[in-house]
Amino acid sequence: VLGNTAETLALVEKVPGISAINYGGLPQKEGARQFGKAIYLTEEEIAHSRVLKEKGIRLEMRQVPAHSAELLNDQL
Repeated sequence: VLGNTAETLALVEKVPGISAINYGGLPQKEGARQFGKAIYLTEEEIAHSRVLKEKGIRLEMRQVPAHSAELLNDQL
């Protein structure tokens, strides 16, 4: 329910105990790389995601609960 990876990183730094984050959909934009069906990350977003990964957070890609989660951690 956060707008971007910068907000997600800020939340994780302020709220202890977050173990997993779902990237439900990040739209295509100029200069972004595709990681999942609806996940496109810029270099800055990739950097934020790597910091989250280094903090031990599981980064999942899943648009709706009925879908199986793909693990973004393995692609970073």
